[in-house]
Amino acid sequence: MPAYLLVLVGCLIGTFVATWLDPIAGYIVGGLLLAARIFNGIRIPQPVWFSIASFVIYIGATIVGSRSSQRALA
Repeated sequence: MPAYLLVLVGCLIGTFVATWLDPIAGYIVGGLLLAARIFNGIRIPQPVWFSIASFVIYIGATIVGSRSSQRALA
């Protein structure tokens, strides 16, 4: 369980920071990470809750990161 949570926290921080620094590049990073997550979800057996949480984190961190970046620039 701690390893799964560590992976999720790393995904959250990486996606958020990438999107916050540069929204366009962040969307690309978020999309690539989501694609890699889907591939890993198919190829590597894992709990269902982990797959759902990772999808929510990638999409949510991308949206929140881009919105916070726009507020910082304004």
